[in-house]
Amino acid sequence: MKKLFIYNLVNALQKFLGFIFQLLLARYFGASLFTDSFFVSMVLVDFLSKVELSFTEMFVQYYNDLRADNSNQEKIFYQAVFNFSLLIGLITFIATTFFVNPIIHLFVSGFDRERIDLLVSVFNILSFNLIWNRLKELNNSLINAEMRFILPYLVSLLTPVSSISSLLIFSTQYGIYPIVISTLLSDITILFIQQIYISRALNVHYKKVFWHYKFNELIPNSISLRAGNQLWDLKDLIAANILSFFPTGTVSLYLYGSRIITILFMITTVPSLQVFFSTISRLVSEKKLTDIKIMFRKTLIRSMSLFLISLSLSSIFLPTLMKFFLGQKLSMSDIQVVYNIFISLIPFYVILGFESPLVNIITVKRDSLKRRGIV
Repeated sequence: MKKLFIYNLVNALQKFLGFIFQLLLARYFGASLFTDSFFVSMVLVDFLSKVELSFTEMFVQYYNDLRADNSNQEKIFYQAVFNFSLLIGLITFIATTFFVNPIIHLFVSGFDRERIDLLVSVFNILSFNLIWNRLKELNNSLINAEMRFILPYLVSLLTPVSSISSLLIFSTQYGIYPIVISTLLSDITILFIQQIYISRALNVHYKKVFWHYKFNELIPNSISLRAGNQLWDLKDLIAANILSFFPTGTVSLYLYGSRIITILFMITTVPSLQVFFSTISRLVSEKKLTDIKIMFRKTLIRSMSLFLISLSLSSIFLPTLMKFFLGQKLSMSDIQVVYNIFISLIPFYVILGFESPLVNIITVKRDSLKRRGIV
């Protein structure tokens, strides 16, 4: 419980800093073509990164199975997945570089030429993250699988801290670009720190391994698992495409509201869910099903209690806070739009909060049976 409290505290700090960044971004740029371009670029890079994830989504389950076998294959497996993910990242980056204009026209077909040009320039910088985004997530999965949860939370502080710093110091003179560059630099710095930690603390060193016999199961099962999720991952891009036909700033208003409730959800539920997923993956490998039931109940009660309390408070005080902090940049009607989007997304996130632990159990059990050839 003490460790989980620390994880929640660090995660809350990271998300709080992220919330402060969103407030400052709105305070500096309002809802404008700059924020439209920044948000759409971030959403597009995030979506493409999740497409990359489709090939190795089930890394933790296979890693824990190999670890339970005491065959020392888990380290070789990690390195093979790392190199494979790097290759996929490079291919994705090159493909998006060549086809950047068709991709952008596909997802924001209503943008005028001015917004398209700015979006292309911002996306061309952020797209470098496609090379190493999956590597960061893979390293987090490895560290969590080894029950070293604190490092991913600590290094994640770099992104909001660098974004806030660049906004406060450089954005008055250079606009949105310092924030874009700081996002890029913070992500590569996080990857560098992760690699040092993995090498020294976990004794896993880089090797030129590009294939593992478990890939024959990992890749098709991961693609199958991610197929349905990819449809949900498209929601923000579909919304952005529809809203791109509306006046400049409309996309930003939607994403402001969406990000506020996402931050609340991640602060209150994600630390518990990450510990839960990493732990049950190991418990399934060790066939400790009773422990899974106990942990499921505790995780659900803890995470949803915090989330529902935060939702209640936010629903009451959010309009007042936005008026106080953003009244100079956003009109009253804009603030109302952001608040309405926040309220409209509450039912989805409540359902998501209740189903996430159960989905994790079903996914881990089902795929454990698949890997053993039972189903």
